[in-house]
Amino acid sequence: MSSLLESIDTPLALRKLDPSALPELARELRAFVLASVARTGGHLSSNLGTVELT
Repeated sequence: MSSLLESIDTPLALRKLDPSALPELARELRAFVLASVARTGGHLSSNLGTVELT
């Protein structure tokens, strides 16, 4: 199964996404942010807050 995040490469691809897929995309974004911050360090809350706002 390919991830939604990997399939989005343009703003148009994001706009074409079915609204019912947005919760899964948000889960993938959260996981990506957590993995990135765990690997490189940095601030976590502002990045996760952005995922929740959008």
